[in-house]
Amino acid sequence: MRVTNSVTALMLGTGLVALLSACGGGSSAATSALSAATAATSTSVVTFAGSVTNLASGGSLTLEVNGANPQVVSSNGIFSFTVPVASSGSYAVSVSTQPAGQVCSSQLGAVAADGAQTVTVNCVPSTYALSGTVTNLAPGAVLTLANGADSLVVSASGQIQFKPVALNGAYDVLVSTQPAGQTCTVNNGSGTGVTAAVSNVSVICSNLADTVGGTVTGLPAGDQVVLEDNGDTTDLVTVTANGAFQFKTPVANGANYNVTIASHTPAAGCSVSGGSGVAAGTNIASVVVTCGTPKITNLFSFANSNSPPSASNPFPVSPSGPLVSDGAGNLYGVSICGGANLTGAIYELSNVGGTWSEKTLYSFPADPSLGLTYSVQYHACQGGVSAPAGSPFAQPFELAYSNGVLYGAASGGGANSAGGFFSYNLATGVEADIASAPTFQYPITACGSSYEADAKWGMYSYGSGQSLTVSGGNLYWVSPAGGVGYSTGSGYGEVVEVSLTTGTATTLFSNFQCGTGTPGGFPQGVYVDPSGNIYSTAQSNSTAGGPGGVFEIPAGGGAPIVISSGSPFGADAGASGYWGEMSGIAEAGGVLYAVTPGAIAEVSLSGSTIFAQLQQNTPSIDGSYFASAPMVDAQGNLFAVTTYGGIDNTGTIVRVTPSGAFSPVVPTFGETNGSTNPESPIGGYLDSATGDMYVVARSGGQSGAGAVALVQ
Repeated sequence: MRVTNSVTALMLGTGLVALLSACGGGSSAATSALSAATAATSTSVVTFAGSVTNLASGGSLTLEVNGANPQVVSSNGIFSFTVPVASSGSYAVSVSTQPAGQVCSSQLGAVAADGAQTVTVNCVPSTYALSGTVTNLAPGAVLTLANGADSLVVSASGQIQFKPVALNGAYDVLVSTQPAGQTCTVNNGSGTGVTAAVSNVSVICSNLADTVGGTVTGLPAGDQVVLEDNGDTTDLVTVTANGAFQFKTPVANGANYNVTIASHTPAAGCSVSGGSGVAAGTNIASVVVTCGTPKITNLFSFANSNSPPSASNPFPVSPSGPLVSDGAGNLYGVSICGGANLTGAIYELSNVGGTWSEKTLYSFPADPSLGLTYSVQYHACQGGVSAPAGSPFAQPFELAYSNGVLYGAASGGGANSAGGFFSYNLATGVEADIASAPTFQYPITACGSSYEADAKWGMYSYGSGQSLTVSGGNLYWVSPAGGVGYSTGSGYGEVVEVSLTTGTATTLFSNFQCGTGTPGGFPQGVYVDPSGNIYSTAQSNSTAGGPGGVFEIPAGGGAPIVISSGSPFGADAGASGYWGEMSGIAEAGGVLYAVTPGAIAEVSLSGSTIFAQLQQNTPSIDGSYFASAPMVDAQGNLFAVTTYGGIDNTGTIVRVTPSGAFSPVVPTFGETNGSTNPESPIGGYLDSATGDMYVVARSGGQSGAGAVALVQ
C-alpha cells in the first residue's frame, strides 16, 4: 500500500521553509501539508539533509520530491540529496515506499546555515501485539473469544494472544461462547487509536455471576437511550421509557462492570452515575442513567492563540460551512482564514481514547496579492482584495467527503479569480486543483434584500446548507451567485457539474431569476438521487412575488422542474414569518426536507407540509434563523441548528418529530451555559449511529473566534 507523508516547501528569495505533514502524529507544524507558489519561473536545486530514526535493521524507505526523484534510505542516521525544483510552483517531499512492517513519517526541521532543509524521518511499527490473560477457567472448560473476525479458542487459564492490531487501529474483544457452568467477563477489552502493544486484556471466569442493571430517569417521551456493559455490543439494552433496566449477560464474580451509553436520541442529555464497580456476589441494580438536560462540550476553539497563524502553528481561523465525516469518527472542516499563509486551511478533528484533538491538514498557498493581514486582537483576517487571474486557490468555504478524499470549493484564486474546486487525499496528504470556477460576481440585490457587490468573492455560499456533494463520479455545486447576468451584478445562481475524471465543469442551469420566473433565485443546498437528478432550493422574493421553493434539475441538465413553491416558500413568506431565503435540503427515506430560516418543510411531488415555524416573537424559546440543512436521526427525527435565539440570542437546536411536533432541544448556546460555549452556530453534523451531534460556530469558544462543540 502506498502511504505518503507530504512535505511542502515554500521558496522565499534564497531561503527555504519546509512544512511537513506527519501521518500519524507529530507537532502541529508537522501535521500541515502546505503548498505555495512564487512569481519566479526558474528551476532551483534544493538540498534536503536529515536523519532517520528507528528504522528496523534491514529495512529501507523511499523518499520522493513531487512524486519523482526517488531517493532510497536504508539505514538510520544522516542522509542528504539534491533535486531540481521549479520555484514557480509548489512541491512536496513524500515517503512513497514504506519499510516492511513499519510506517515512517516526517517532522519539520530547521533551515541550515547553508540553506539546506533538514528533514527528520521517524519510523514506528505498522502493527502492535494484542494480548492478555484468562483466569479461573474451570478444568476441561472451553471458552471462545473474538476480536472481530479473529476467533480464539481457550481451554485453560493463562496467557492469550490475538492477531496484531494495525497502527491507529481498534480492538474489541468479546466472549463468543461461554464455558459450560461458568460465566466469563472481558475487562479492558476495547480501545481505539492503537500506538503501542496492548497486554492488559483481562478475562475473568467464575461459577458465580451477578446481574447488572439500574434505572433510567428524565428520558423525554419519544426518546431512547442504548446502554452497554464492558463494551459488549452483543448485549445492548435499549430503553425507551423511564424505569428499570437489566443486561441479559451477568458479570463474573471478581470482574469489573462498566455501564456506558452506546447511543441516544440526539440531545437527550443522558449521563451515567454509579456505572462501574466489581461484581462481588450481589446482583447490581444501582446504576442510574439521568436524562433530560442536553450537554454541550467544547472540543476545539478557533484562533486560540496570542500570535498570528504561522508555518509552525498553522491554526485555522474563521470556520466556514458544515463539518463532514469519514465514517471512522474523524471530522473535517475548512476555514477561510488562517493556516500558514492566512489564505485558509483544511482541518481535522479526531478522537483517540476519548480525547479530541485538532490538526491542520493543509494550508492554502501564500498569495501576497490578496493583501491579507491578521489581527491578534480580533482573532481574524483583515483586508484583502481580489487576486489576479491565475492565482492559487484560496479561502475555502465548504467540503464534501467520498471514499477517502475531501472535495472542496474555494472562493478565491483560480483561472478567473473566482475560486474553484479542489480535492485533498486523506491517505497521501496531497491537494489537487480540479477546476476553476467561471467568472462570478456577487449580485448587488438579493431578491428584495440589499447586498453590496463584492468582486473578490467568486463562488460563495451565504449559508451552511451543504451546497456541495459528490455522486456518481461527479462533483455537484449549487451556487447562489453567477449565471446569466453575472456581468451586470444580477446573476442569481447556477448549478454546476464537475467530472472528477476529466476535471470538466459543465453548467447544468444558470438562468435563475429573482422576482419573476421560476424557480426563483439564489439557490442553496443540494441533493442528488441515484438517477442523477439534482434537487435544491431557491429563495423567494417577498417584494416582487417570486415563487421560491424546491426544484429539480434533470440528470444531465435542463430546465428546472418546480416541485413545491408558495408557503412556506412563497411571496407572503416575509409577512408570515417564514422568510424566503433557503438554508438547505436533505433526504431521508425517499422524502425531501427543506429548510428556510423560519420553517422546516417536508417536500413531495404533491406539495409541501410545514413542519415547523419559528416563533419570531419568542426567540428565547424557539431560536431564529435555521443555519443548516436538516439532520435526520435513526428514529426519523429532524434536527436543525439556529444561528440566533435562545437565552443569549446566540442560537439553539430545534427538533421536529416524525409526527410533526416541534420543540427546541438545547436551552441555549452562549455564555449562560458556559463561558467557552460556541455562539451563533453555522452548521452541524449528526452521527446517526451514536446520536452525537457536532456543531461548528463562528463565535464563542476560548478566544471568541468560534468553536466546535459536541451536543449530547
